Amino acid sequence: MSAILAADFSSAQYQAQNRDSKLNQLWQAVTQNKNSGSYPSTVELASIFTENMSVTLDYKSDTLPEGRKKLIHSVGVVGQVKFVAEPDSPYTGLFKGADSALIRFSLAKSPNYSKTQAKDAIDNFTPGLGLKFLADGVSSANLVAMWGVNGVDTFNFFDKDMNTHIPKAEGIQLRLVAKKFSSATPIVQNVGLRSFADRNQDGSTVSEPKFPFQLTFRAPSDIKNRFTDNFTREYSQVFAEIQPGTTVLDVLAMDDPSTGCLKKIGSLITTSEFTTSKFGDENLFFQHQAFVNDIELHQQWSDYAPYFSFFGSNEPKKSQGKCPFASLLGL
Repeated sequence: MSAILAADFSSAQYQAQNRDSKLNQLWQAVTQNKNSGSYPSTVELASIFTENMSVTLDYKSDTLPEGRKKLIHSVGVVGQVKFVAEPDSPYTGLFKGADSALIRFSLAKSPNYSKTQAKDAIDNFTPGLGLKFLADGVSSANLVAMWGVNGVDTFNFFDKDMNTHIPKAEGIQLRLVAKKFSSATPIVQNVGLRSFADRNQDGSTVSEPKFPFQLTFRAPSDIKNRFTDNFTREYSQVFAEIQPGTTVLDVLAMDDPSTGCLKKIGSLITTSEFTTSKFGDENLFFQHQAFVNDIELHQQWSDYAPYFSFFGSNEPKKSQGKCPFASLLGL
């Protein structure tokens, strides 16, 4: 059944529908089978090096192409959210607000829970998120965010902020994966945001899109405190207790990388409960937008972009400054 649904979500007829209709169909598929998928075997994971990575960046669909397996972030939880923008947010399009969205929280790889102490989490517990804003008659806008591909030093899913720009991978295996991604884009550590600004949720086009350099997702303390530093239970069990109407993440934006300043531009508020989902793990697709598309409208950002280099440094030409107002803003 999920394979048939996946084909439907890639059709022109599906894309032409209004956002509520698309969200309802996706949610029906998400909740049809609440069993989790599975993490790939070592042999399956190795197949990433034979895949066409351009699909990850260029394929416009809410589901994976038929036959393509989710090799990274293979198991997670899915929920419906709305984005409520701050009144003074300067950004356009979906950044002004979105009432039909899906969010998926997942781990990049299978964790080893036999090691339960927070110190055992690094390179073991790798939280991330995928976000999908639906719009009338046009394809969705998507992003992914993490703290970093090497994970965090705690089993608290929200202890660290998640960002659309992440540090370079450490370790030969992850560097090889980054090299594979570089076959599709020269900037593998940054995700673009342009498509969130160039369309409104009614499907109309924004003539002069305005979007930030980077987004940061930060859990409010009441959400963060639901999770523990040492492993006590599956993160999916904690998510299952979060009720509709809960602010699960604050969204902060960095507009000018030369200052490094972050400003809150809105919040993600749940409109459903979270659930494990076979469809979410096996079919649901979150396009990774290429940051080079953002640079087309902001050439000055190129100096702050870490172009991939397997050997030597791949740091930006200029380092981001420290925001002088961070302490005053509570950031």
